[in-house]
Amino acid sequence: MLVLAGCGASTPPPPKSASSGSEVSAPPPEKRAAAERDVLGPLDEAVPPAPASCTPGEPLPARESCDGALNLLASAVTASEPSAALASLERCSEFEPGLIRALRAELGPVECGDVLVASVVGEGAKDEVSRGVRELLLAYGISARLRRLAHELPGAPQDRKKAAIVQFLEQEVFPWAKREAVALERLARKGSELRGYARGIAAVEAGMADMRFVNLVREVPLPEEMLADEEVREVYYSSLEEALDARKNRGRDASLVGLIELERAGVVFDARVHLARDLLVQVFGGSRLKAIDSLLIPKAQAPSPAAAAEAIASSVPSPYLPLLLGDARVTGLLLTAASARGIPAGWDQALPADLSESERLTLAWTRFHKGRTYFRSSDFVAAADLAKTITESSPLLSEAQLIRALGAALATGPNGPVELMRRGSFVGLSLGSSEALEQIARGTGPLAGAAAFNLAYLRGLVLPPGAALDWRQIATQFRDAEKKLGPGLSLAARPTEEVDARARASDAAQTAAATSDAIQSSSRAKN
Repeated sequence: MLVLAGCGASTPPPPKSASSGSEVSAPPPEKRAAAERDVLGPLDEAVPPAPASCTPGEPLPARESCDGALNLLASAVTASEPSAALASLERCSEFEPGLIRALRAELGPVECGDVLVASVVGEGAKDEVSRGVRELLLAYGISARLRRLAHELPGAPQDRKKAAIVQFLEQEVFPWAKREAVALERLARKGSELRGYARGIAAVEAGMADMRFVNLVREVPLPEEMLADEEVREVYYSSLEEALDARKNRGRDASLVGLIELERAGVVFDARVHLARDLLVQVFGGSRLKAIDSLLIPKAQAPSPAAAAEAIASSVPSPYLPLLLGDARVTGLLLTAASARGIPAGWDQALPADLSESERLTLAWTRFHKGRTYFRSSDFVAAADLAKTITESSPLLSEAQLIRALGAALATGPNGPVELMRRGSFVGLSLGSSEALEQIARGTGPLAGAAAFNLAYLRGLVLPPGAALDWRQIATQFRDAEKKLGPGLSLAARPTEEVDARARASDAAQTAAATSDAIQSSSRAKN
């Protein structure tokens, strides 16, 4: 009947398709020059205006020195509304012009970014910020507009007869889809000319907007005549998914380009990263990007900053730390504080020699979390290497051993989201060495239950559905984990880990039973 006229005008792919496996390179010189001079243009007619709650940004104030600038910054970023609290620091000459405005956009509502930065990088604004800060501000402006796109279809008619739905599609949905797609194209193209962290921010938002568009199109109502005919309905939805493939792939590739840039910048715990992962899993039903989020690992201990630099490090995204803290010495305390959001690129390459075992373990867990967020086997290996520096007599040894064991088991997995998405499934993929995980699981230590659960869970990820005997073994392992996961376990990842282990044991047993039944039925049919 439709299929949504190709689902709207096409948006361009990112500068280099992440699905190609190629490296993401900087734009060519002519594009870099254009980006340097670029401004945030007027609002496209398809983009909804910013919410009324958004506070427009004023032009940058005159510069002056601020006594105790770092202390003031620490107080602002830890305030209940950091974006507003930071406003008075825009004048401080201790920080690069426009950098605090960028941080305000980072820590404030995403959908308000364009009205906050327009007075600095909009049309007619003074050219008073560096290229790097300009690109950050542009990224927040572009991201705000992308975030406000593709949230709602035009209102559908109550009459679901074919004639009414066709009229609705032709007069409402098709024009809407075209307007949305054109706006997406313009914003995505502008964002693709940025670099590094700024490019990552814009690319992730462009990908999410494309994937929201896909989900909206899937919700377009069908005429009653089509809904009543199962065969026609199935043909329609199959054709719709084929028509949406190009847009799904654009959304996937843009999101992956963004995730690659954010990973390179050291970003780990970030709302936009987790939103992008959720949408990738939702749009690509078979995606395993979040598969190992279910592993049971110790709860992170929230750092208690003792100085301004540490409070800042625990409260702002990792790419900002070198810009805000300048030549501050990278100490164990600073690294531990930064682990709350992610370690800046380069900071973990030359670790201080005087790190305590507690600090090294924290960094190991942060590296493990990074590997889990972006599904990078190299990060699991690096986390295990850090954990190997914990001595055998240390009270932290059990955690260190769990990191080493998980690192060994995940060492042969995909090295990044691009490789993972290309692979599509874990079935048939062999785990790395599971011997260390098995040894912990057989013991009676505080993390034996977590190790038993993780061992069974990882084996279940790679096991083909037809392996009945192996599924029975996995069910047994989950039952063993349930027994060892006691209510007093202070390091449990979730308060319901025993219930989770019991449910997964039941699922594995049912899979084994169903597989056995299928095999027996097939055997009887052959005889």
